[in-house]
Amino acid sequence: MARIKGKAVTPKASAPPPGQPAAPSYFAPEDAGLQQHIITYQGGEPAFYLYHRPGCFYLKGGKVLPRLEKLHRVGGIANVGQTRVRTPSGGYAWKPDMSLAFADLHRENSAIIPHNVDADAGFPSYLMEIPGRPGRYCHRLQELVPGMAPQPVTTEKWCAWLESLMERGHIQRPHAAEVEKVAAQAHRLAEQHTRAGEERHAAGLMAQLAQLSASQDAA
Repeated sequence: MARIKGKAVTPKASAPPPGQPAAPSYFAPEDAGLQQHIITYQGGEPAFYLYHRPGCFYLKGGKVLPRLEKLHRVGGIANVGQTRVRTPSGGYAWKPDMSLAFADLHRENSAIIPHNVDADAGFPSYLMEIPGRPGRYCHRLQELVPGMAPQPVTTEKWCAWLESLMERGHIQRPHAAEVEKVAAQAHRLAEQHTRAGEERHAAGLMAQLAQLSASQDAA
């Protein structure tokens, strides 16, 4: 390296021989280290109880099954109260009080599905907490996909679970008159779809009605 009046002078790089590419220039910043990919999930909802109102049945998967509703553990909604409780740190917090909401459901003879209904199958609850999202839940039959909200339960899995609730006595099976009522409603809906030119929806309902009729004949 040459010096001019006490200063170092870096010689210029010579040009590459004709026909050869220039040497590449690499740059590796020290603050751009590798990071492990973190899997995150979206969606979910507050904890809830599933319940069934008397007479609420619908045609699903070729069967007459109970239609379930949700009661969220959120104070101020659907007669869910709030109770002030002391926390381990010495402060106070509001805890949902389900007593009045449960009393209303019991008064109308609704069946509340307990969270541990599938404990014998190894599931302590039908609620599944979303990883990395404290206080957000979905049904255990839903599939979790990174970066997305919980996926809807497939018809086959949901129908099988509803059927199992009736088999185990958590929900009373529909009376024959209720089955006929649901079938008649589905038939009228199929006719409406046909008049509206929605042949695909009409054909789907008629296929389910045929499946329901076949199962009744087999029984």
